[in-house]
Amino acid sequence: MRTLLTLAAAAAVATAPALAQPLSTFVDPAPVEGGTTPTPRVSAQTLRALGSPSEAVRAAALHAVLTMAFETAEPVDIRPAIPALFDVFRTDPNPGLRLLALRSLEATDDADVMTALRHEVAPEARRLDDARVRHLLLAILIDRYGVDELRTDRDVAALYKTLPAVQR
Repeated sequence: MRTLLTLAAAAAVATAPALAQPLSTFVDPAPVEGGTTPTPRVSAQTLRALGSPSEAVRAAALHAVLTMAFETAEPVDIRPAIPALFDVFRTDPNPGLRLLALRSLEATDDADVMTALRHEVAPEARRLDDARVRHLLLAILIDRYGVDELRTDRDVAALYKTLPAVQR
């Protein structure tokens, strides 16, 4: 299911170019906390690219982060990118890039990130710019918390009501 959502999100970004650089330019080896084995992590170059004024550069960085999260043989620590990913999700004018940032945030599988995404429900319900972003946010929260826990959440209900009837 995650691969299918990732492919759908990637297909939604028509302006995103293919990565022109090898994935290794987006990753830095770094020791794991308390360990001695280097674990690849998102590079400083990738973090700068996520904040670039160029949509194409942001798109390439988001594709790299998603690739690191879902398609690399060894795990890559994408947590250093969380603040930049939230920034793209909250402020990028391109809904396709917001989708990619949201999928990347989900890929962290971090409880604090999921809590923060739950707090994004009310602002997202007011945006009304792209139903795909709202739909994916709901799907991520339902996957994480379950329908029963979200059933009484007024913000989630308000976000759900903003979706076109076809997507409900």
